[in-house]
Amino acid sequence: MKTVLKSTLKAALGMTVLCASSAALAAGAVIVHPSNNMDVDQQALESIFLGKVTALENGTVLLPVVPPEGDETRVDFETDLLNKSRQQMKAHWAQLLFTSSGTPPVQLKDRAQVIKMVSENPSLIGYVDVADIDGSVRVLHRF
Repeated sequence: MKTVLKSTLKAALGMTVLCASSAALAAGAVIVHPSNNMDVDQQALESIFLGKVTALENGTVLLPVVPPEGDETRVDFETDLLNKSRQQMKAHWAQLLFTSSGTPPVQLKDRAQVIKMVSENPSLIGYVDVADIDGSVRVLHRF
């Protein structure tokens, strides 16, 4: 009985460590150009990435760029930060495009391209996995 209990506890501990590691690896971050010193809250980020605003109150223009559809960080961002499923996102953009009320973020080929583009253009804002970040961009918000 003790052996079974020990084995069960070891398995549970292993799964806990594995889940915690996976969660840590999946952590994402919203990034901006290093010269961009803006500070925004989650609500402002939602407005930016849902196409509700294209500039901040101070006039700073922001153009969102995103990883490709299906990218794990994109899925996490849309569900965790925007509280929307992939289908809800598609419906959101279809409605805005139909009514000419907004344009979806530019979809790039991968997270490396998101970092490269954001590091080269102060008007861009994007998100990537924290593990992908180098010194060429500034982390604005973690999710």
